[in-house]
Amino acid sequence: MGSPGAGMGWGQGHSPEQRLLLRGCRFPAAAAAAAAERAQPGAQPHGRSTAGLCPSPCPSLVPPAAPPGSPVPSAAAGHRARPPGPRTAPARRARAEEGRARSYFSPSSSFRGDADSLPSPSGELWPLGCSGVKLCARTLQQQCRTHTGTRSGYEERTSARRRQDGPCAPSMAAQMFEGTQHAAVYLKYRFAPGKELKDIILNYLQEKAPSCTQLAVDVGCGSGQGTAFLAERFEKVVGTDISHAQIQEAKAAPSPPNISYLVCPAEELPFEDASVDLLASFTAAHWFDIEKFMNEAKRVLRPGGCVAISTYTTDMSLHYGDCSEKLTQIFREAWGHLLKYSHSRVKHVLEDYKEIFEALPFPDKKRITNIYDKIPMTVAGVVGYLESASPYQVFIKNDPEAAKTLLPEMEKRLLETMGAPSRDTPLEFWVRHVCILGHKEA
Repeated sequence: MGSPGAGMGWGQGHSPEQRLLLRGCRFPAAAAAAAAERAQPGAQPHGRSTAGLCPSPCPSLVPPAAPPGSPVPSAAAGHRARPPGPRTAPARRARAEEGRARSYFSPSSSFRGDADSLPSPSGELWPLGCSGVKLCARTLQQQCRTHTGTRSGYEERTSARRRQDGPCAPSMAAQMFEGTQHAAVYLKYRFAPGKELKDIILNYLQEKAPSCTQLAVDVGCGSGQGTAFLAERFEKVVGTDISHAQIQEAKAAPSPPNISYLVCPAEELPFEDASVDLLASFTAAHWFDIEKFMNEAKRVLRPGGCVAISTYTTDMSLHYGDCSEKLTQIFREAWGHLLKYSHSRVKHVLEDYKEIFEALPFPDKKRITNIYDKIPMTVAGVVGYLESASPYQVFIKNDPEAAKTLLPEMEKRLLETMGAPSRDTPLEFWVRHVCILGHKEA
């Protein structure tokens, strides 16, 4: 006996509402846009009521029986088929975004899951940029499983892992970086990896894995500062982060066409075994569950693949004319005050990622601790960098009055020392990086 719907094109035999539900299983953002349009008062496309558009539970999606002897469509044909959808500009933009995601996360790619929403540790979906459709998205996924009778390999693995180890707990990192205002400050003031660090990583890749150029994954990508330069070498680059707000900022910013972003924990990466050429992380690994992340690195890296994990340290200095030493002292006084509010995981940064290096499960590895970058910046940029730091976010919650005066006072002292009238006055920001590089044996 054939599967339900055998002999029919994808979506044939369904009502418009049912086709939209099926579409939601595959392309949730477009389905959400269409649902919002149909939910407008008096709007009844196709002359039908929208009352049953997203019921819970959803209606059966089993189509009418196929005529005997009808051919079974291939999976590729089903993937290419597109049901009719709304024609408004928001819906077109949503469909365009889904098309871009589909090109990177097609059945032939290494990704197994949905490009807009992934299972959270509690089992519900995390749809990107639209938390209001969680219940609908989860119901759609359940109905999609009923219709296809299958579960993705990613879901099977994560379900088994949760039964064995218990659910992953991403709340700490999410709470640190989830605020939308914090994400906007982070995007504006956090700096990308400098030339020396990028050259070290790219030269290592050329030495160890010159032919591995298909897929790079930037784990804990934030708003994408370190993700962009990977697009120069790899055909596909995926940035992942636990924070919805950070991913929204990353997706809103200009980026090369071969980069995509998604929300997921660092400890549960939605990629097939031995499918990733480079697993990278820039100033984020200290927030991960190190043991679980290293297990994921060992699983997803293809033989011959590489790991690049870096962070900038607290070894920072300001340089301007003949007053660099005084400026650095002012900066470090403010930074030292903020470190009182830092999370215990910042110890990994203070220890130059020594424990993370030791946990890397590949014998072929090295740690470089003396990478220096000279970053052009302004006084406003220095202040903004401290504002983007997680200890400042804790400080402002615990003592808002003191937090509101710390950075303006530092800015005032910097300008007075420089003899500069404007916070847009340029200076140099020197920072030391640590980088861990590893190679999985072929």
